[in-house]
Amino acid sequence: MYCYTNANVRNLLRELRLKKNLTQQNVADCMKVTKGYISQIENGRTKIPKYRVLVMILSVYGIKPKYFEYLLDNKIY
Repeated sequence: MYCYTNANVRNLLRELRLKKNLTQQNVADCMKVTKGYISQIENGRTKIPKYRVLVMILSVYGIKPKYFEYLLDNKIY
């Protein structure tokens, strides 16, 4: 994965979650983390998540990491 800004990653993660009609609580439940953690990621109160965490989030959304990269590369968020 390339070096992307925290803002780009968090904005795209939020957009994907909303397009899937998921709440932060839905994502947190699937990942066995707190809703607060998902909120921190989306609102930039934590660093860009490690790759394995990002893959877990994307799997909840049904998105492959390469497609996520494509969306970031083409500024589709």
